[in-house]
Amino acid sequence: MQVYSTSQKYKDYITSSNREFEVRAIVGGKDAIIYNGVSSGSTYGLVVYGSDEVVEFTVEDMLTGGDELTIGTVIPAKLNIKIKTINPISTNAKIAPQIRLNGPDGYTEWIPMGEFYIDSRSYSNGVWIFSCIDKLITTEQPYVSNLTYPVAMSDVFKEILDILGIESDAVINSTFQIPYKDETISIRDMLSCIA
Repeated sequence: MQVYSTSQKYKDYITSSNREFEVRAIVGGKDAIIYNGVSSGSTYGLVVYGSDEVVEFTVEDMLTGGDELTIGTVIPAKLNIKIKTINPISTNAKIAPQIRLNGPDGYTEWIPMGEFYIDSRSYSNGVWIFSCIDKLITTEQPYVSNLTYPVAMSDVFKEILDILGIESDAVINSTFQIPYKDETISIRDMLSCIA
């Protein structure tokens, strides 16, 4: 989960009973999800669907994957979104929903609600229904390391971030070591070990 700074106008509006929400979904772009070394091949340009086309959406951020909290657990967020469109949306396309508020002083800035990739889709009465997951699903792939072991956990973490194409400001003590290479471990399990 990422934390975004918001303007004072947004903070004022969010507590107001007269606020209006506006939503949009940015679909496509150059980012493609890579899972098990295979790219989704999402090459469509960006398409912005506004409030008149985004019928509804929900974002589910779970704190745990089950009944117990376990340190190091990686849990993908989920997006369910309905878009009224006849445009083709590619398999595994990236969907980035955003919201903004409107009030007496005009609109606030757009607030990103995350980036998700289509997992499944259905079509009903002119509306596409997409079930999407965030990029953390890619942590389920095997961790194939090019490092020489034993190695610092910080180096393993950096390699994982490079594999996933994500950034983190986490600081890991470089004296902590991974003693041997495990060729059966997933990225998710390695992140759990590091945590």
